[in-house]
Amino acid sequence: MCLKLLREALTNVAWHACAACVRIESRETATAFRASITVDRCGLSANARAKPDSLGRLGLAARLEAIGGSLTVANAEPHGVKVSARIPLR
Repeated sequence: MCLKLLREALTNVAWHACAACVRIESRETATAFRASITVDRCGLSANARAKPDSLGRLGLAARLEAIGGSLTVANAEPHGVKVSARIPLR
């Protein structure tokens, strides 16, 4: 699941973000694996924020929710986008 998530998110970065820098962070706690991908440059446009049902976002969220996880996509400060995922450990 982790590799699928990273592949999908990085594919979206390549197609949409115009990023010069991509930061991938991960950590494991007693109950979950957490990963985030932050890109610089392009934040979520008003048009993208108005479309929370985009297929890429829906696909990632559905895969995570099927195993009890969650997905958050938001603008990162001062600019850019951060995609965060929580995957429960079984």
